[in-house]
Amino acid sequence: MTSKTAVLATTIALACLCVAAASAKKLSARQVVDTITKASRVVDLTNTFSDTTPLWHGFPSSTTNLMYWYNDTDPAHMPSDGTGFYVNRYCHPGQDGTHMDPPAHFIQGLRTIDQIELDEMLLPLVVLDVHEKVAENNDYEITMEDVIEYEQQYGVIPEHAFVALYTGWSSRWSQGLDAMDNLDANGVGHTPGWSMEVLQYLYETRGITASGHEMLDTDAGYVTTTTGQWPLETYILNTDHYQIEAMTNLGAADASGCLVFVGVPKIEGGSGFPARVYAICPLQQGNRRFAQAAEQLLAGDKFELSHEVNEDVPHWKGFDNTATRDTLYWYQNDGTVNATLDYGFYASEYCHVSQWSTHCDPPAHFHKGKRFLDEIPVSQMVMPLVVLDVHEKVEQNSDYVITLDDVHEWEEEHNTRVPQGSFVAMRTDWANRWPSDAEIANKDENGVFHYPGWSQDVLSYLYEERLITASGHETTDTDPGLRTTVDDYSLESYILSLNHYQIELLANLGDPLDYGCVALTSWPKRAEGSGFSARVIAVCPQEEDPGHNHHGHHHHRHHDHTHTHYDQ
Repeated sequence: MTSKTAVLATTIALACLCVAAASAKKLSARQVVDTITKASRVVDLTNTFSDTTPLWHGFPSSTTNLMYWYNDTDPAHMPSDGTGFYVNRYCHPGQDGTHMDPPAHFIQGLRTIDQIELDEMLLPLVVLDVHEKVAENNDYEITMEDVIEYEQQYGVIPEHAFVALYTGWSSRWSQGLDAMDNLDANGVGHTPGWSMEVLQYLYETRGITASGHEMLDTDAGYVTTTTGQWPLETYILNTDHYQIEAMTNLGAADASGCLVFVGVPKIEGGSGFPARVYAICPLQQGNRRFAQAAEQLLAGDKFELSHEVNEDVPHWKGFDNTATRDTLYWYQNDGTVNATLDYGFYASEYCHVSQWSTHCDPPAHFHKGKRFLDEIPVSQMVMPLVVLDVHEKVEQNSDYVITLDDVHEWEEEHNTRVPQGSFVAMRTDWANRWPSDAEIANKDENGVFHYPGWSQDVLSYLYEERLITASGHETTDTDPGLRTTVDDYSLESYILSLNHYQIELLANLGDPLDYGCVALTSWPKRAEGSGFSARVIAVCPQEEDPGHNHHGHHHHRHHDHTHTHYDQ
């Protein structure tokens, strides 16, 4: 160990010199946003999942029920609720596809998904590459020598990093569960894994925030199949850290110098859920401007723009209360919780309509032949944020429709056009009515809905002249309530017809959000998805003077003002 320690000490010294040499004047917020959104490449680290993709053998298969289908007579599609557009109801275990395991998955009393902080979701990315060794030995477990070799080449693994183990195992994903499990004739699994020595070094010495891998388990296959235990996964979760399983495409991300965003819907009390994970990397590895921008983004304020997800959230009028949650596994059989399958850890099955809580509407939601949820590239999930604030006008008139004058006022105030490629959110403060379904709908005695909406003039201007990427709002619909009362959804149809997506039921669009922030959108990568609950955050980078900036931020790192409702 003496030689290892000497190597690490030398590496630390070199890293300190590199940091000092790279120190430079900080970028403005807008320069950071431009660098992150325009001078980067975004790498999807998420597997597409469906009713037939690999799943741990102890979980029931996921199912898809078609609720609504387009206005055609295709006999292959028999919707249960109606026609006019495309909507599914999904039932799936939380640990489906690329997914997050929160600490509470194994350890009772520790954090569930909704308790993971925003600061833990945007992190420096480290990729430890052992895929060539795994090709020679499927039982390979990463060693300290692998980590030392990495730190000699790239420098010390940074504190609060997300460390991903690249084994190449994700190439088996499309081949099914047998290929992923790789069992021999005796039922022993032969899959690679972490090692306790490495995990303790990463979490206790380097102080990382989270880790991830391509396999369905943290532990090597021979361990889990011969002992029925998961000692390494237990170690990670017991330290109150989360992990990501079933990652992919790690070879396409740089080993060092990228950011990673771990987006997972804000599942109230969640024991696990499909995640969307992507890396934001410089166009050229080692680019100093990108490194500076990434540093300021990480140090910036994070804002929660998503509502919690539970079985009783406000929703579109055409959906019944169809969300359910079934406890498949519970920690112990003590009579407090009736698990439907077994005991030993905490895992749930979720059933929900695709448009549930804060969610993404893909183009295929309304238009057959347009992009499904999984066909929207992650490059369209990292965008400059523009917030068009009409909340004071909505206070005076619940039926307010945004006008071109509102957009021109924003452009004049900020002395710039709405940037190409932006995510444009309309602030109405309608989210303050959450979680009351009645207050969100705001229906009068004649059954007429009264809530604000977009206008055709504004949407045409934003999408066709300013060439924005996506838009979002706090209400259940794009169109104002007076139009949806008579089932007029022409504005939503317009957006989706252009092959763009939108986010509905956003939260927390108020101060201090302003131009100079990055919008990060995400949703699980469901195959041929008609929509899914989403996670959207805003990141406003730290500027030249940490004590003051034009956004008026207070520099406490995590802002979440959602009105959380807990079902007891």
